[in-house]
Amino acid sequence: FAFIIMPMDQHEESRSVFIREARKLARHEFIRWFKLTTRLTAKLKRMESEDPGIPILYVMGEQDYILLEPVKDLVKKYKTRSLAVIEKCGHVVNIEKPDVFNELSIDFIHNTNQTDLLPQK
Repeated sequence: FAFIIMPMDQHEESRSVFIREARKLARHEFIRWFKLTTRLTAKLKRMESEDPGIPILYVMGEQDYILLEPVKDLVKKYKTRSLAVIEKCGHVVNIEKPDVFNELSIDFIHNTNQTDLLPQK
C-alpha cells in the first residue's frame, strides 16, 4: 500500500515512516486503519457538503494521488478554504518537506484574523 500512495523516489522517507509505524500496529488496528481509506470518498463528500465557515488551509504535494484532486474541488467550492500545492512532493508533506510545510502553516496562522475563526452564519 505504501508504494501505491508514495511511489516516487522522493517519497522514500515518507514510505519508510509509514511502513515502520504500520508494523507497530496490531493486525486488528491496521485493518481498522485500512478500512478508513475505503470510507474516504464518503468523508470527502461530507466535507464538501458542510462548510464550517472558518479558514481552512490544505497543504498537499503535487504527487498526492489520493486526495489532491478532491481537495482542489473543495477549495473551488468554498471561499474559506485554500490550497498550497508543493512541487515534487507526495502525500506526506510534513515529512517530505517539513520546512515548507511549517512555513506555510505558520504564515496561514499569522495571516488569519481572529474574527475569521468564528463560524460565519
